[in-house]
Amino acid sequence: MFNSIRAKLIVFVSVLLIVVASATMGAVLYFFTDYSDTSAKEQARSGVEGLHNLLEDAKQEMKDKAIMLAANPDVVRAVEARDTAQVLAVMNRILKDAPIDSVMIVDGAGRVIARVHEPAKHGDNVANQKGVSEALKGNATAAIEPGATVKLSAKAGAPVRNAQGQVIGVISPGVTLSRNETVDNAKKLFKVDTTLFLGDVRESTTVMVNGQRQVGTKLDSKIADVVLNQGKRFDGEATILGMSYLTSYEPIVGPEGKPIGVLFAGKSLAEAHAARNKMGMAVGVATLL
Repeated sequence: MFNSIRAKLIVFVSVLLIVVASATMGAVLYFFTDYSDTSAKEQARSGVEGLHNLLEDAKQEMKDKAIMLAANPDVVRAVEARDTAQVLAVMNRILKDAPIDSVMIVDGAGRVIARVHEPAKHGDNVANQKGVSEALKGNATAAIEPGATVKLSAKAGAPVRNAQGQVIGVISPGVTLSRNETVDNAKKLFKVDTTLFLGDVRESTTVMVNGQRQVGTKLDSKIADVVLNQGKRFDGEATILGMSYLTSYEPIVGPEGKPIGVLFAGKSLAEAHAARNKMGMAVGVATLL
């Protein structure tokens, strides 16, 4: 009789402990799933804002350099003379080791006097370019621009004035954004995968499959419609090249004020849930003990 009661009590207590442990684990997993997803969403949003700010910083840096170069007396004299060799000699001396990938020097009619990055290419008219046309009106500008050779860059334009204050030309420096350094830096700073799209095509990305960066691949058409066509931000879960991410996308606005590309930041759900599972395992062991 006593042994029977004892056995029933052991079974009852064991079942009760299993129920309590299961309920505790269920609550813990639910809590940590919600926490990890919320945290991943916040990281994605912070990441895309951080990537946006990196591009804005690049624009401002180019604008500051354009204004500085345009005010240099040697540059002013070379532009006033419209002498390609003189312009190149002056610019190469000033820009030695400067973190600038391209510089275009234009005369007052919008004709290219020289390109420091392409010395043999000059004489064409670029007065129709937004940055150049604004600078010829006397306004210093900066924008993210697409290009044939450099797919995505931060470019600026600043008016060059003579001693009488007349605009006699434009200095337009630029820095390449479509290299992997930009997205790699953003990933290092914000702990999320990042991508720069030109249109709907990945120009640079930290998203990898089998160790290969997935450049040249395309943005999901539904997201492209929201971000590129409607010019809106997209936040939410998305499948990227077969992998689930919590994401944030926003348009890259070009010199004409229209979307020319997309910024992306996202946290892999597999990575987010791996941290959750590790924490859940630790709590589960403690609960069982």
